Amino acid sequence: MKKIILIFVFIAISCKREYQKTSVVMSREKHPVVIQPLNENSLQSVIQTSGVLHFENEHTLAFKNGGILNYFDIEEGQVLKPGSLIARLDMGDFRAQERNALASYEKYLADYDRIKNLFSEDAATMEQLENAETALRKSESQLEHIGFNIRHSSLYSPAGCMVLRKMANVGEYVGPGEPVVLLGEVGGHGNQIVKAGLADREVVNVNTGDSVSVTFSAMPHKSYPGHVKTISGTADPGTGMFTVEVSLTDYFDSKLKNGFTGDILIYPDEPEKLIKIPMSALVSIDQGKAGIFVTADKHTVYRQNLPVHDIFPDYFTVVPDSVSLDSLWVITEGAAWLKELDSITIQDPLL
Repeated sequence: MKKIILIFVFIAISCKREYQKTSVVMSREKHPVVIQPLNENSLQSVIQTSGVLHFENEHTLAFKNGGILNYFDIEEGQVLKPGSLIARLDMGDFRAQERNALASYEKYLADYDRIKNLFSEDAATMEQLENAETALRKSESQLEHIGFNIRHSSLYSPAGCMVLRKMANVGEYVGPGEPVVLLGEVGGHGNQIVKAGLADREVVNVNTGDSVSVTFSAMPHKSYPGHVKTISGTADPGTGMFTVEVSLTDYFDSKLKNGFTGDILIYPDEPEKLIKIPMSALVSIDQGKAGIFVTADKHTVYRQNLPVHDIFPDYFTVVPDSVSLDSLWVITEGAAWLKELDSITIQDPLL
C-alpha cells in the first residue's frame, strides 16, 4: 500500500514539473505584431454636437393696458409684413375716457383764457391765474395719457415676421403685459440660429467665427453652412454645458421651422495637437478610456488605458498629455491576442 502511494506522489510531482516547464515556455512565446510610433499631430479636429433651431430675433408682444381682445386675425405660421396689424383691444372704454378727458381739457382751457383776460384787466389775482394754468396742464396731461393708451391698444408687426405662437383668442380678457403672440423675424441672412451645448473639453477649442455645418433630421440630404456666433461665458447650472449659438449664413429658409433638431459639425480654425491611433489597435473601451498595448523596447508590451478625445471610423484620437511619447510604439496588428508583459516579434506590415 505504501509503495502505491509513493508511486502516485512521484507521478503527481513529475506532472507538476512538466506543467511548470510548459508554462514557462508559453510565457516566453513571441507574438508577431505590427507597430507604429505614437506621434503628436496637428489635426483639424471636428466637434460633433446637436442643437435646436431658433429665430435669432424673437418678439413677444403684449398690451400696455388690459382689455377685451376685439381683433386677432392671424394664424400660426403666417408671415407678416412690417407694420401689419396683429391684434386690437375693444376701444369702447378707451374712447369714453378720451371724450371725458377732452371735455375736461376744453373746460379748463376756457377757464384759463377767461381768467387770463381778467388778470390783464386787474380783475383776477396771480394766484387765480396760476391755479387755472395748473388745472389746464393737468387736463392736458390726462388727455395725452389717454391718447397714448389708445395708440398702444393695437399691436403691429415690428418687422417682417412669422407668427410662432398665439397665446389668446378674440373675446378673451388679456391683462397688462400679458403675452399675446410670439413672432420671429424672417428674411435676410443670419436670422436663423441653432443653439447647442458643448462640454468644457470641447468649448475650449471653439472660437467665434469658426465654420459650421448643420444637417437637420427633417431634411437629412441638405447641409446648411454657418459660423459660431456666440459662446456663453459660464456653464448652464442644470446641465454643466456651455451654450453655443450657430448662425446659419444662407438666406432665410421658410422650410426650416422653429424647434427643428440639427446635427452640428464645428470646424475650429486652429488645428489641435492630438495623437492619432488606428482603430485596429483598440482592444477595449470602457467609460471613455481606450485600452491599447504599447512597447518601449520592441520586445515586451504593456497595456495603457487612455482617455479618448474623439472617435472616427478608422481611427481615434487622444490628447498628448495623457501618454508619454518617449520612444513609445503602439501595437496596431495582433493586439487582440496579447496580455500584459507578453514578448513580441516585429513583423513587416506589408507581409
